[in-house]
Amino acid sequence: MALAARREAHAPCAPPQAHKTQKRGVKAISVKKIIGPLAVYAAACMGYGRCTGDVLGYGLAWNMALALLPLVLQQAMRRCRPRAGRGALGLVWLLLLPNTFYMVTDLIHVPPQMEWVEALADGTVAVRHSALLREWALLLLLGVGAFFAALLGCRALAGLEECLPAAWPAPARQAAVAGVCLLCGVGIYLGRFLRFNSWDVLHPVQLARSVLALYSYDGRPDDMSLPNQLRQAVELIARVPVIVAHAFAAKRHYYDNESLYLHRPQEGLSVAQNFLYSVRHDNRYTDEEARLLDLCLVLHAEHGGGNNSAFACRVLSSSGTDIYSSIAAAVGSLKGPRHGGANKKVMEMFGHIEAEVSDWTDDDAVRDYLGRLLRKEAGDRSGLIYGMGHAIYTLSDPRAVLLKRFARSLAETKGMLDEFELFERVERLTPEVLRTVKGEEKVVCANVDLFSGLVYKMMGIPMELYTPLFAVARMVGWCAHRIEEVCQPANRIIRPAYKAVAPMRAFVPLDQR
Repeated sequence: MALAARREAHAPCAPPQAHKTQKRGVKAISVKKIIGPLAVYAAACMGYGRCTGDVLGYGLAWNMALALLPLVLQQAMRRCRPRAGRGALGLVWLLLLPNTFYMVTDLIHVPPQMEWVEALADGTVAVRHSALLREWALLLLLGVGAFFAALLGCRALAGLEECLPAAWPAPARQAAVAGVCLLCGVGIYLGRFLRFNSWDVLHPVQLARSVLALYSYDGRPDDMSLPNQLRQAVELIARVPVIVAHAFAAKRHYYDNESLYLHRPQEGLSVAQNFLYSVRHDNRYTDEEARLLDLCLVLHAEHGGGNNSAFACRVLSSSGTDIYSSIAAAVGSLKGPRHGGANKKVMEMFGHIEAEVSDWTDDDAVRDYLGRLLRKEAGDRSGLIYGMGHAIYTLSDPRAVLLKRFARSLAETKGMLDEFELFERVERLTPEVLRTVKGEEKVVCANVDLFSGLVYKMMGIPMELYTPLFAVARMVGWCAHRIEEVCQPANRIIRPAYKAVAPMRAFVPLDQR
């Protein structure tokens, strides 16, 4: 007893509230504790991007910001009292959580080979120290980023139990965590491999952004004199094909995980030749391919001031704005599937036809499927047969007639005559199907978009380049309309008349509605 009392007397005093267990491990990580190291990491990534010119550095910083958001939302959920508010935050948290674990997959950007080693002509090996330092810096950033991503992901999963209803039994909580892990895996697959969450750098909006960026590199962007307008127009016509080709190379590297190669334009080559030279890794193309692509560019170069994109360019030009803003508006208009994206929609439609019609030579089978398209029972359910009909041309589109002749010749060379004849069959049967299904007696002809996509496909041009190629061609027409608009003597702003036809209604105050 005395010994026990002596030991109790010499025992250290227990700290206050010793009954509460202190949180350890990943559950102890909060936004306040992790924000400092993440900020340092993000700054290092951006510094790497600025010093090396590699956009991957900026991408890593952005991914880290996305990886932190689930932890921020999770802590907000614990403070949210209303059940509905917590449910809404939980849904957003679930949608953003795959971004956290996604950053671990950035390890695929580890250099596949030693680019800092260079073989010399005499058989010796030289070390490029700058390249060696760059690769080690990239490896460090990727490794640290993967560590932070795994840490934040584990913290998010560890805190999930705290946000679940207290009445749930343990098996239900475990099932919820397992379900979240499964959904994260699906989200990572969609993002990394299918690129559903990625903004295509070849998107027309991105092309418009690139055009707008040229404003900053122009010493006289707002000079409205005719010589300066001509200079800007010639530079845009020359630069846009290079922008498209290099953007496509970047897209394949960063989004499709392919090798990055950039080819400088070669003097003495046409726009079509230089484009094929730039987008192909081996720089090889045939004279026939170059002539046909040049023909496509010429046929798409201009189609009057009333078409949607040219009119958009003229409207902005009439306001007195710079050429880059006007051209960017034209590119944005071209993005629509009823305009510049029509040839892409044509190829998507024929993809459905080729998949669902077993015999391409059977007129009845093709006729039946075209009827389903018009009845919104097949394809994209739009009720349209893409590539047929035009607002101006009724009897025939001279551009389509010329392109069709050259397309047949190329189809024979490429061994794709069966597919070409399917396009011809759709062209021949569509007027008949329109009369049968919709009772329309008007003459309908094929437009240039029916065969342009097929020509690009036979030349091996990816579908992502169809609309950008339209912009490359139409740049000439846009610039011509721009110059005509800003240099006209009247120099008046375009303002179409607008007449409201809605009936007059009495005003009702807000508190009485």
